[in-house]
Amino acid sequence: MKPLISIVIPSNNRTELLDEAINSIINDSGWSLDCELCISDNSKGDETANLIHTKYSGSSQIVYRRSLDAPSLDENFNKAISMASGEYTWIFGDDDLIVEDFLAELINYLKSNSPDSVILNSCSFQGQG
Repeated sequence: MKPLISIVIPSNNRTELLDEAINSIINDSGWSLDCELCISDNSKGDETANLIHTKYSGSSQIVYRRSLDAPSLDENFNKAISMASGEYTWIFGDDDLIVEDFLAELINYLKSNSPDSVILNSCSFQGQG
């Protein structure tokens, strides 16, 4: 079955942050068979590949590609997007966290309204003590 939404993450040398980003997504109440997570990794080292293969290889909803043939940020974005099979694609930063329960709300919105596109903005909490 084709997922409703593909969350794509181009990543480069941010393994610890990527791990937090992945956890925030797959632990969201909306994470379901409607979702897939596509990670394109153009890191020179093996740390991210080891993390994915050790911690997330059991999930068929997480698609990982080592993209050493995509050395620039733009090329890595394109590789990540090309991996997506969902009806909708959400480009997500490897250093971002999802707002709790937002994925569930987004999926409900997509199913109810079938928009042509949705633009999602981020919210920064930096400096708010």
